[in-house]
Amino acid sequence: MRAPALALGFAVLAPALRALAPFDLVAPGEKLADFDLWQLVPFWALFRNINPGTFRNVFEAAAHYVPMGYVLAALGRRPMTGFAWALVLAVALEVLQIGIAGRTFDITEGLYAGAGALIGAWVLDRLRHRDAAA
Repeated sequence: MRAPALALGFAVLAPALRALAPFDLVAPGEKLADFDLWQLVPFWALFRNINPGTFRNVFEAAAHYVPMGYVLAALGRRPMTGFAWALVLAVALEVLQIGIAGRTFDITEGLYAGAGALIGAWVLDRLRHRDAAA
């Protein structure tokens, strides 16, 4: 049981480190003063700031959750379970970013995370089918 727990731990650690960097804490009151209800609208920040860096960030965010979907699928969990766990983790990490300097809350990150987890489960499925055909 240690190997799956270790793999899942690393699958959670990567997005956590990405989300909470640069680990420079600020008073949450400062960040909440700049909070806008539009941040709760999925894809609002994406549509306001479309540029090549935005697309890179979307793919990078989703890619950090691919291992979680892969590991959960390998443990016999359904792809939607991986989606749900990634969504919950990403939203929790977004809330924790309120106290991190230079980070902004964006609810859409949860959707990217879920998509990444689904991709991870899909990759495992494709590899299993490829091995079965061989």
